[in-house]
Amino acid sequence: MTKPRADAADIFLTQLRVAGIVGAVREYRFAAEHVGRHPGVKERLKRAGLQDWRLDLSWPSIKVACEVDGGVYVMGGHNRGAHMESDRAKLSSAVAMGWAVLTVTPRHVKQGRALQWVEAVLALRGYPKGADLPPRWALAALSS
Repeated sequence: MTKPRADAADIFLTQLRVAGIVGAVREYRFAAEHVGRHPGVKERLKRAGLQDWRLDLSWPSIKVACEVDGGVYVMGGHNRGAHMESDRAKLSSAVAMGWAVLTVTPRHVKQGRALQWVEAVLALRGYPKGADLPPRWALAALSS
């Protein structure tokens, strides 16, 4: 029996933890959060022209996310017309909502470049290494 192969997002999550970057949320439903996740979310998403999109890895308290796009060299879904168009709508919607979204490939993860980019963006947004979600400074800012 063969072991299930870890996907690049899982490997990246491990790299983040080793680097002291914690608090990443897998598959965060950013559009649903934007319109409110209480009952009737599907209707509100539809009225807003949004879908119930998820971000591969995110730090919702500071609106930073990383999408790991696989199948780059085998003409996977991320490289085909309809999927590519849907992905661009998702990413553009996230940016319009104030998110900083990095898109990386499994090769970027393997080379460590994805980690460098995420570290840089998190630092720009003031996210301290080793902080959990939400960072204490964010809670303090909300209460002042």
